Amino acid sequence: MKDIAPALQITEADLLIIAGLAPTQPANTARPYRNSEEISRLPDERIRRLVDVARELDSENESQREAGQR
Repeated sequence: MKDIAPALQITEADLLIIAGLAPTQPANTARPYRNSEEISRLPDERIRRLVDVARELDSENESQREAGQR
């Protein structure tokens, strides 16, 4: 997300909200991240796929946290 947000010219917090994910730490977009330029050249469909993968990872992490609490 830190790499994708600057490429889309939005804050990381906004991208997390769009992706339906809760921010885990304050966003820091004072400087571009190393992969921002590369990500900015991706087609929209690839960026959507990155967001989908982030959602899947968040879901998996949530499931693991819930399993660990039992």
